[in-house]
Amino acid sequence: FSATGVEATISNATLTGMTIPEDFETGGKIDTSMTQSEIDSLFTKWANLQLDFDENATDITFSFNVKNDANITTEKNNYVEIDFSHSFSQTNPNVEVFPIASNEYFIAPGETKSFGVCLKVLDKEVNIKEGTKLDLNIILKHVTPVVGNVNGTKLTTADGVIYTLDKENYIAYLGHTGFVGDNLQLAYNKQEIIILPIVSDGTDNYMVTKIDSYAFADFMNGMPEETPGLESIIIPNSVTTIGHSSFLCLTDLSEIQFSKALKAGGVDFSGTSWFENQPDGVVYAGYVACGYKGTISDNLQIKPGTIAISADAFRDTALSSITIPSSVEYIGDYAFDECRSKSVIKIDSQTIVTGLNSFEAQGCLISGSLVTLSVYIKSDLDVTAATYLTNTANFTPEKVGDVVADADGDGYILYTKVGA
Repeated sequence: FSATGVEATISNATLTGMTIPEDFETGGKIDTSMTQSEIDSLFTKWANLQLDFDENATDITFSFNVKNDANITTEKNNYVEIDFSHSFSQTNPNVEVFPIASNEYFIAPGETKSFGVCLKVLDKEVNIKEGTKLDLNIILKHVTPVVGNVNGTKLTTADGVIYTLDKENYIAYLGHTGFVGDNLQLAYNKQEIIILPIVSDGTDNYMVTKIDSYAFADFMNGMPEETPGLESIIIPNSVTTIGHSSFLCLTDLSEIQFSKALKAGGVDFSGTSWFENQPDGVVYAGYVACGYKGTISDNLQIKPGTIAISADAFRDTALSSITIPSSVEYIGDYAFDECRSKSVIKIDSQTIVTGLNSFEAQGCLISGSLVTLSVYIKSDLDVTAATYLTNTANFTPEKVGDVVADADGDGYILYTKVGA
């Protein structure tokens, strides 16, 4: 592999140290005579970035390109995984660290991909503690696909996990048969399940990108059955999508390592010990806002660094106001459907791809009054209202004369919908 274009963009912070292993940029090469441990030792590399913040620090980005030099034919099992970790020298700094949107964490032989991390100061009015330092570690690892036994489109690995193969697109996922998850019995019988990032049928490799609906659930009788047993699950960074009701009613599930690449689907962990143990407020599954616990608060803020809002996340709630940060790139189906009060949604994001009916108010009645939905879209975004609103004909936009525009100068264009 080789890493190039390593650069950090700094604003009002001091770069106090940046350590890149000598062979990080020049790269490393697998020799076919190497043992697996020698290969792993070669590939476990990291770049360490140290920042010393001052009180006026603003957003910071760190990015680089990685090429997997392995031969696509003769070295097809040599994948590179990129990841990162970070730590602060003082507790509770006013900074959020998250991957730049659309990062992909696995690089196949012959591929080149870019990777980046963003540091965002949460509140410009709150000074970062003097002397706060950040250690940011960019890590590269070698990953080899795991071979399983194949029966039709189903592949089973030695640990008993069943994957469904999409042989046309060379991807795999944890699926279901009817309304019963293929891995339901495994959830009953194992305390921990580790989902693999890449599996193989011995000839071709398949990236595991999805946990499908009902993957660990039993809806045979129309209602989910409680499924005790499974306590811990590790979801690799290859997984971008979790279908609805995948983990519903895994009552003993208390520890979850989330994929950093997760951005789509109906991420529903209700009925699990993990969900019950989360504090009241917005519940996050990795970088995804997946729901809400407790009495919903006014002027809700989705935290910076959130990449997605799950399907149904705030559906049928008394949501009154929510601000969506610029990091959000996906909003799932029915995320704000049937809100039961006058709702205000403020959008600062440039890249949202909305699901079905994300911003549809269904004309619900409260004490005889029709629901009002107000959507504020940042006026300097290079997008149209149709990017965010399911049915623009139902919304009345803010105008200057006959032109849709920011009439009151608050930086947002207001779209209002009353009732159905």
